[in-house]
Amino acid sequence: VLQRRAESLSADGTPSIHCMHSTFFNRLSNRGQPAAAGGKWTTGYNYDYVRTWTRRVDLFSKQLIVIPINIDNVHWCLAVARIGAARNLGNSGRSGSLDGREGEASAKRIAAVNNGALLYFDSNRIGAGGTRHGQGASQRFATEVLTVLQQYFADEWADKHPMAPSLKPWRLKPLGTGTRPGSLPQQNDGSSCGVFMCAFAEALTRGVQPDELGSAFSSDDVDEFRTLMAADMMRGAVE
Repeated sequence: VLQRRAESLSADGTPSIHCMHSTFFNRLSNRGQPAAAGGKWTTGYNYDYVRTWTRRVDLFSKQLIVIPINIDNVHWCLAVARIGAARNLGNSGRSGSLDGREGEASAKRIAAVNNGALLYFDSNRIGAGGTRHGQGASQRFATEVLTVLQQYFADEWADKHPMAPSLKPWRLKPLGTGTRPGSLPQQNDGSSCGVFMCAFAEALTRGVQPDELGSAFSSDDVDEFRTLMAADMMRGAVE
């Protein structure tokens, strides 16, 4: 729904986006996947599990990649990849055309991609993750998430653009973690994390900057957001 809105408003300056499936991160990091032998639950990064999920889209042609994350079925948070400042970077597919032979345009695109950042948004900065993550562990989990995604985008770049230079490490920015209050809106109950995650994604894909989220909404808006979200789902569009 957010992606359809972004495409319809692309001429108005909203970011070009791609929204990943809600199971993407758990699949990528092998969280909660039964092992082949013994039926035990395992964890561990595996790019091959999601390699084909982007066969019809070049993530590096987008400005924002929205990644919803579910922690142990008890908490929702959000990761977002921001790729450079350039719009409409184009799609070279798997032809390897980003190897410098396209001259200035290719160099500018590679520079924009290398200017990426990975952001993590959590509406429960203390004790995010419930049973698995105790109080104050949200910073560690944010680092885990961003490290996994850093590796994913490096592998995705190498797989989809094999002739291009290696992707440089992106900046990692966990927001809403730690014990000190910040500018990120925080929930005041134990059940609104999913609403906050959707609100973060909605605002960011509308062009709101991360440091502006604190003034965009608060926990007082949760009930209204629930009503609006239900209406959007029934309508199949975000207004």
